[in-house]
Amino acid sequence: LRTSSGTSMATPGAAGFAALLQQMVEDGWISGNEERTEVSFASLAPAWEGGGNEDASLLLAEGFTPSGPMLRSLLALSSTPLQNEERNGGEGGFELVNRHDGWGQLNLSALIDFEAIDSGLAAGLASPANDVWIHDAYRLSNGTPQTWLEQRQGGAEALENLMAHPWNGSGAVGPFLQTGDVWVQRFTLSENQEFNARMGHLASPEPTAVNDMQLVVRLSDGRIALGGIVDSQGESVLHYASADLDNETSFPPSNETTHGVRLSAETLDQVEWVEVEVRARFVAPGNIVGGVGLDGTHSGFALAIKGVERDSTDWEDGDGDGIVNIADLCPNQNATDWDLDFDGCLDESDGDGITDNLDLCPAESALNFDLNSDGCIDDSDGDGVLDSIDECQTLVLNEIWPVDDVGCRPVDSRPVVVIDDVPNEGFVWTGDLTVEWSVSDADGDAYRTGVEVFVLDNRTQGGGYVIASCDAASNASASFECRWSAEQDLPVWDIESAWIRLDLHVQSTNNSPEADTSRIVVQTDQLFRAEYSSGFDDGVAEGEPQQQRDSVPASRALFWGFLGVIGACLIAYRMGSENLRQSPPSKVDSPFVVEAKTGDSVQVGENE
Repeated sequence: LRTSSGTSMATPGAAGFAALLQQMVEDGWISGNEERTEVSFASLAPAWEGGGNEDASLLLAEGFTPSGPMLRSLLALSSTPLQNEERNGGEGGFELVNRHDGWGQLNLSALIDFEAIDSGLAAGLASPANDVWIHDAYRLSNGTPQTWLEQRQGGAEALENLMAHPWNGSGAVGPFLQTGDVWVQRFTLSENQEFNARMGHLASPEPTAVNDMQLVVRLSDGRIALGGIVDSQGESVLHYASADLDNETSFPPSNETTHGVRLSAETLDQVEWVEVEVRARFVAPGNIVGGVGLDGTHSGFALAIKGVERDSTDWEDGDGDGIVNIADLCPNQNATDWDLDFDGCLDESDGDGITDNLDLCPAESALNFDLNSDGCIDDSDGDGVLDSIDECQTLVLNEIWPVDDVGCRPVDSRPVVVIDDVPNEGFVWTGDLTVEWSVSDADGDAYRTGVEVFVLDNRTQGGGYVIASCDAASNASASFECRWSAEQDLPVWDIESAWIRLDLHVQSTNNSPEADTSRIVVQTDQLFRAEYSSGFDDGVAEGEPQQQRDSVPASRALFWGFLGVIGACLIAYRMGSENLRQSPPSKVDSPFVVEAKTGDSVQVGENE
């Protein structure tokens, strides 16, 4: 018998396991935080599955073809240590990885919780591996690795083809790191669960130096763990936050291209979050600046993590304002440049409800005085006084009559007319008619006032006409008097049968837009009559019968008519005598043009 290492059995087993992992990635069972689609379980189950979950669904991601580093990271994460007596060539120990066993024995149950999937399917919906998160920088956004290789193929050998057609990472999700670059992602931990991370990257061929890529895990309490450094129990050693990760003496470089960190649930107690970093401490420089892979300056990586909430968006920045979602009070609002308190919301500094990015007056609260929502106190009447202190509504703007500091003009007090003395009820006007009244004006502005003698027309309801009036003006409170003579002011026609009323009026002449210039009219309640007295009725005694008194107006009318006839005759005689008068013959000038000499010049113009 000869001793056999068992690689002939292990190799196909590992290859089959890797193929299964690749299928699970391509079918979307294992993914990062991505959009997922419900897929009927019955459409995926083989005929021999046995049924029982025909109506259930699985939440699966889009899927992609994983790169070599991605498969290596998943294989390392899917492994469990051998029994201690078999581990590390029989020497035992608790290292995370050793030269005899590598990362341990492949065990898909270490990666996928199949009992949780069964429970989800029984409830109707399952989301596989929701505590596993992966990222592959080499993942193609469109197309497949086959089409990508076909585009780089030429007529030479395979290696020469790739070197003749360098690649800068376009078409892949990236990132691709060069020396000094750091990629960071923060995660929410699964409750009461161990944390494991595996990172794989590609090694350049000889004689190029091996890339020095570090896997770093930072805890929310400030401690940090580095891949490849574990204690005697196989758990990653925690360092202080001040550790210099670039110090090659404290943290020497390694030729390994797969790195791992393991932290127990007890270590993570009271830890709110973890940050995973991939640090490119050294990437072998090539001749193709910006190139990825052979002779390039950048290198990609793949990361597989277990023990985190895959679909959590707590530490993402959904709105792009630099504030992670868990700390962002407005996760759907980009507050960039307008968030001095870093709460993820647009600041509203003055408390008027208008955010600062829209507030034209961010230092002035326009609360209750901002109808157009521009953040400024309105001046709704346009008088130059803000509504917050404006006590008056300015209806008419006038530069000559400006408003005061509180938006008001002086109030115009209307003048008041008071009747002091008027004829008594039933008075008969035969001589003088006297009216006395007063006007009080509190603000001392100008006004016009007067009295009208109004004859009521018996033929119409409320109609009549004015037969006499007087007017006055003043700019202070004053008393006024008007007097009329019956002999001079009564009309020639007969009004003895009509009642007469006195109408007193006053009207402000204040030119301010706020002035009330409407006319105020006060009508007397006492009505009186007028009686004519002339030379034609001197012989009529006071006690004579009414029919004799009624003849007086007729004789008055006859007198005025007689005078009118005589006047008309005199005018006609004068006009006739002028026409009969002879005048010497003379040249008749043109009625339109006249010539006038002034010195030696002649002016021609129209005869006005």
